[in-house]
Amino acid sequence: MPATIDKPNNLADLSDERLAVLAAKDNREALEILVSRYLKVIYIFIYHAVASREEAEDLTQEVFVKVWKNLSKFNSDRAFRPWLYKIAKNTYLDYYKKRRPSPWSALGESALVKIQPLQQVWSTAGEAPEEAMDKELLRAGLAAATRQLESSSAEMIILHHESDLSFREIAEIKREPLNTVKSRYRRAISKIKKYIN
Repeated sequence: MPATIDKPNNLADLSDERLAVLAAKDNREALEILVSRYLKVIYIFIYHAVASREEAEDLTQEVFVKVWKNLSKFNSDRAFRPWLYKIAKNTYLDYYKKRRPSPWSALGESALVKIQPLQQVWSTAGEAPEEAMDKELLRAGLAAATRQLESSSAEMIILHHESDLSFREIAEIKREPLNTVKSRYRRAISKIKKYIN
């Protein structure tokens, strides 16, 4: 009897890394699942950087366009989340350099056809991004205090609390030693306590 390959009943049961491999092979459902998993948190992360809902929506879509275009370069032996957040961070840094998002026309017609599924996921992923953001900010209770911090400290709080990244993942994104990340986080929390008190 030939050996059978265990296959999950549902692609949603797969890890991010496995989904990324499938999406790189043009598996549309795998790409949609990845987008739906990270759409809200990437939007919140970008929103904190640009402080404009409209620009955050545009840049979030741009992040996922870049993810789709670069999936073939993703190393599945590494974690997907830090790779995604590096793309998100580079996207908003590029935005600040240019002071405007890249135009959709620059992506070409074939890219726009591929992005249709992303737009459908955006509209069917549950809550509107704005509602998700408002709930997250209310739940965290850190929004006002975080805005008082310098950008590097604010980013540390957002990555850990709102994007739910571990210190190890943050260290990988920022290319800094783990202990440096932990001490910067502690300093940021101390500053927030002063603002709240």
